[in-house]
Amino acid sequence: MGNIKGSAFLEDLPYIKWKKGQEGVVALEKELMGSGFPVRFSDLRDRELYPIEHRILFLKTLVKLFGWDDRKIYEMAKSAPKAPTAQKFFMRYFISVDKAACIIIYFSVSQSI
Repeated sequence: MGNIKGSAFLEDLPYIKWKKGQEGVVALEKELMGSGFPVRFSDLRDRELYPIEHRILFLKTLVKLFGWDDRKIYEMAKSAPKAPTAQKFFMRYFISVDKAACIIIYFSVSQSI
């Protein structure tokens, strides 16, 4: 089918932890491992590619385990950072707030055209 970056999983974990606590994250990982998800959350890498089927399994498990509907999944996606983790890390140390704002505005405008 295709691949998806590990950041897609990693960026959802803070929302899950916020809504369900660390116990929810542990329960999700346990359920995923039992369903054939071959990677622990601690082993996921931000820029590594994973089969898209893993993402589908991840989302279906959220629905099954927590009873989440489309609205909750949408809220989780909306809460994810808009920039990849590595970009945020480097931006914090190498550019000013003003320059970062200009870059964000530039990319927002160029993507909407």
